[in-house]
Amino acid sequence: MVYQAPRASNKVQLVDAYEEPREVPLWEQAGISLWLLVTYIELPGAGPMRYLLLAGILAYAAAHYQDVVKLAFKAWPILLLPIFGMFSFLWADYPSAAMRGGLLLFLTVLIPIIFVAHVNLRILLRCYFFAATFTVLWSLQWWGAFASGGPYGSKNYFAIHMAFAAFFFIVRAFDRKEHTPIRLLALALLPLSLFMVYQANSATSTIMSFGGVLGLILVRLVWLNLATIQHMKSILILLLISFLAFCSLIVLSLPSDKLVADFLAMFGKDATLTGRTTMWAVGETVAEERPIFGVGIASFWQDAVGAAQTINENDHKPIGTVLTFHNSYLETQVHLGYIGLSFFIASVGWVIFQVVRQWLGPASVETSAILVITVITLATSFTESWLRTPLNGTTMLFYMGALAAISSQKRRYLGRVEARTTSTS
Repeated sequence: MVYQAPRASNKVQLVDAYEEPREVPLWEQAGISLWLLVTYIELPGAGPMRYLLLAGILAYAAAHYQDVVKLAFKAWPILLLPIFGMFSFLWADYPSAAMRGGLLLFLTVLIPIIFVAHVNLRILLRCYFFAATFTVLWSLQWWGAFASGGPYGSKNYFAIHMAFAAFFFIVRAFDRKEHTPIRLLALALLPLSLFMVYQANSATSTIMSFGGVLGLILVRLVWLNLATIQHMKSILILLLISFLAFCSLIVLSLPSDKLVADFLAMFGKDATLTGRTTMWAVGETVAEERPIFGVGIASFWQDAVGAAQTINENDHKPIGTVLTFHNSYLETQVHLGYIGLSFFIASVGWVIFQVVRQWLGPASVETSAILVITVITLATSFTESWLRTPLNGTTMLFYMGALAAISSQKRRYLGRVEARTTSTS
């Protein structure tokens, strides 16, 4: 009998090809985490550290200016408001305060551009996880005083930061590429952060945080599988829009004049939204006096401004306290007029478009978390001014999520390529 050796044959198979983002050194991750920490919570004695970190970030950007400039040109809509604000010293009542405020507003957008130009979304959320971990552990010393705001001084401010921390913990716990000790730490801190949100006695933040965590769990267990079905995302979006339209028709058809008051009472709120409506009335009056350009950045909440000190007096705050109008859009209109408000709305619209477009792409827990965070940030922007707070960790995250959609530092789908496999017969 004659023995025949097996013949080798090459089979061509099409596979998905991706380009992986660059590896981010640990020292970069440590620097970003430290910056996010000092902007996520106000730590005692951290002022000099913020200036040193800021100088390091700007030096790093100068060394890689080509990538930063390239991304900045792509993200030009979010730069319109900061650039306009930097020139508000020309007509501001307090030019020096306007110059400083405009510069801080510009840095609030520039720093996310610098980070996203070199770091992908997964690593950025990892850095936020480290910042949130320290923040949650640091807040334990205020146990029993969470309803008073703990280290933040405001219960709503404290609750929203703890809610976002819970989202960071969920993302890390579900990341299979993450180290096991970090995933276990995230799982351990998740119930603690949710408990802190609950103890803050902020009904709105509690609903948003628990709903967001539940949504992210469903994303990991259900959505990542359903998303592979063709047109499934589009179908669900249409169903959601139809549901919201149906609910709107029901609400509009209700005859009761107490509808808004009854709805707010369900969340433990009064019809004045804890005095916000009075502040909004004052803000609208001030905005009408300088409708086009506004009073200039940081030029309203000054000691010599009578309307600002009247608000402090009515709110039982010491004279000279720097407050906000608890509305990001009104805050912008008062300080930068209709021109600034138009730029601000354009930037918010651009962020929404990029975040949704990113979410409609390859499904991941990270993009879903960014979508949830963006929705919550937008929902609170009508009753809080966080979205206009300079050098704030949550404000910068709002821009980072959208910038990640246009950055080259992400896992990009290249298409189907041929992969040859060798078999013997």
